[in-house]
Amino acid sequence: MARNSHGRSADGPLVSVGEVAYLTVVTVNETGAFLDWGGPKDLLLPYGEQRFRPDPGKRVLIMVSEDAQGRPIASMRLDRFLRDAAEGLAPGDQVELIVAERTDLGYKAVVDHRYWGLLYHD
Repeated sequence: MARNSHGRSADGPLVSVGEVAYLTVVTVNETGAFLDWGGPKDLLLPYGEQRFRPDPGKRVLIMVSEDAQGRPIASMRLDRFLRDAAEGLAPGDQVELIVAERTDLGYKAVVDHRYWGLLYHD
């Protein structure tokens, strides 16, 4: 069985609840956008969880959370889930980074699916 970098089956979801990932928009309708996450059904990105209206075929950075019924949903509002202060990390620790966006100081990145980080230009 093939495995991805998270150790999950290549046949299952590419991302789990509590994780951040870039996913491709499959379709957009009156409910919201639907993302390809490798699961049996596309992952819903409701309009209330969007920072902007994504277009089909584009990739968006999302966090997978759960709705009130415990179903996985996507959110582009990462600030609600990620902390600015990293706890339990020391210089030289190996971490997983997902680059989010370019800023005046460098690149804003998600560290270990839990914290915001910044890769300075210098």
